[in-house]
Amino acid sequence: INPQSNSEIDNTYKSKAMIANSFIPPTLSSLEKKYPPIWLKLLDKIPYDNILRMKLLAGHLTMQNNYQPIITMISQVDFNILDKHDYDDLNYWLANAFFHIGKYEEAEDIILSNLTSLTDDRFHFLLAMIYESNHRKKNAKEEYLKFIQKYPNSDYKMAAQIKARMLNRY
Repeated sequence: INPQSNSEIDNTYKSKAMIANSFIPPTLSSLEKKYPPIWLKLLDKIPYDNILRMKLLAGHLTMQNNYQPIITMISQVDFNILDKHDYDDLNYWLANAFFHIGKYEEAEDIILSNLTSLTDDRFHFLLAMIYESNHRKKNAKEEYLKFIQKYPNSDYKMAAQIKARMLNRY
C-alpha cells in the first residue's frame, strides 16, 4: 500500500477517532467488505520498525472486530525501542484487543503496568470498562468516577457518567 494514498490518509484520521466504547458503534463497517484479504495479507509483510502502519492496521482490524491479528502483530514488537507516543499507542491497541476477546486480566495487566506514566484518558476509560466486563462493578464505578474527576474535558466523560450512574444501581 502506498503510504501517501488518499484512502490511507483518510483512514488514518478515522482510526485515530476509534475508541473502545460500547456506546459508540464503529462507523466504518464497510471496511470489512473492502479490505480484509489485503489487510490480512499485509500483516506478515509489515516491517516491525514501521509503527505507523502497525497503528493503521490495528485501527482497521479493530473496526472489523478482528482482534487476534492485532495481538499477534503487536506482541512481536520490541517496546524498548519505541518513543513514548508509539509505546502508549501500541499498548492501548494491545490492551483493547485483549479486552475485546475477553482476556480481561491480560488487558488489565498492560494498563496497570503502565498506569503511572499514562496521562491519556483512553487507558483509564478502558480500565473501567475492563472492571465492568469482569464483573467487578464496585471497581468499575470507582474508576469511572475517578475518570470523570481526572478528565473533565474528555470526549469519554458523558459515557463515563452514564456508566457510573448505571453501576450506582448495583
